[in-house]
Amino acid sequence: MIKVVALFGKAGAGKDWLLNQIIQNDKYNQFKKVINCTTRPIRENEQDGVNYYYLTVEEFTEKVVNGDMVEATDFNYWFYGTMFSTLSDKKINVGVFNPTAVELLQADKRLQVLPIYVEAPDKLRLYRQLNRENEPDCHEIARRFLADEQDFNIDRIVCGIDPPFGVWNDEKFDINTLLSWLIPRIKTHFTGLAALDKSN
Repeated sequence: MIKVVALFGKAGAGKDWLLNQIIQNDKYNQFKKVINCTTRPIRENEQDGVNYYYLTVEEFTEKVVNGDMVEATDFNYWFYGTMFSTLSDKKINVGVFNPTAVELLQADKRLQVLPIYVEAPDKLRLYRQLNRENEPDCHEIARRFLADEQDFNIDRIVCGIDPPFGVWNDEKFDINTLLSWLIPRIKTHFTGLAALDKSN
């Protein structure tokens, strides 16, 4: 089965930063970065095929219809999704997803999914979002900040997704310490599932 680590959390929690740290510190080439696709316009400092695959609505729809999307959802009038063809069956795929996408991944019987909830203080999250671009859309940041309170309510996190553990990302920790704690737990999770599969 294809293994997927699904990082999720509120805007500005540091999900992409944590994903990039896992990939950059992958000494044994065991992880693959999941690059999602979207129909939203490319942002300042983003690159096609690095941050996202940027598709037209028509291209995105075709991939949904032909079954290449593992999950697809809409957010703020844009579509987001993950193409099955971009996932590796030899490495642990690591990506950033929203709560709806995590639920869809968990429902896919072809995948073994480890959800990890990334958290950070509200003030720090706002600061990060405001500093992503030279001229940030403050109205959109405020809208998303309030929407996250609904999307990440405690009932949904505990009852709908139930991640085995979370990561607190307030920039007061050493990344090497965090990774030395996190990566063995990821490997142990999938090793344990593989052992269960063999015994059944």
